[in-house]
Amino acid sequence: MNQPSATDFGVQVQFRAEQVSVDDLHLDPRNPRILMVGEDIEEERILEILWREYSVEEIALSIAHNGYFPHEPLFVAEEGRRMVVIEGNRRLAAVRVLRDGGLRQRLNINGNLLFPISEARTAELAALPVIRCGRDRIWQYVGFKHVNGPQAWTSLAKAEYIAWVRNDLGVDLTDIAGTIGDTHFTVARLYRAYAALKQAEDAGVYHRNRRSRKHFAFSHLYTGLDYPGI
Repeated sequence: MNQPSATDFGVQVQFRAEQVSVDDLHLDPRNPRILMVGEDIEEERILEILWREYSVEEIALSIAHNGYFPHEPLFVAEEGRRMVVIEGNRRLAAVRVLRDGGLRQRLNINGNLLFPISEARTAELAALPVIRCGRDRIWQYVGFKHVNGPQAWTSLAKAEYIAWVRNDLGVDLTDIAGTIGDTHFTVARLYRAYAALKQAEDAGVYHRNRRSRKHFAFSHLYTGLDYPGI
């Protein structure tokens, strides 16, 4: 069975993918994987988090040996005169690390299987295939892949994304669940837990900047809220 494409979820892509310089592409500070750190995060810090915590090295290894697969374009939104990658941040991070020795040194990234790549591969990775498509036009595809699909985010990242679709785009939770194929009420449970977390933050008893990844398990929160009497 083939993995669904963006067009399978009603996304109307008006243009074919175009090649865009890697230097003109920016990692997304609103990426649900890192959103709890805060939207004012510097781009190099985003890359560091993705590399350290989200298996970017595996993607980099594949790209180093096989090149970038052209049938996997990045989806990009033009925001604030910048081209921000809304789908494909790990792939962009991998390419940046492969191409930039100075970046690897600053982030103390080592990998005998990865570096250095050939001059030909470096030149090949100077530009990547991109489809320009706003966040509001691609949410179904991103939601399927990362909330209920083959490349799942953490439970907190899923909840962040569901809350954005519900609150900012105004999509009903039932419609979100139906669109991404959720048959276990996961969307509603994640949204409820995220609302509880936000309520605690608004009340001043919790703050995302003081959170410890090792001691805070959002999955425990959304599971615990299902217990009788809660």
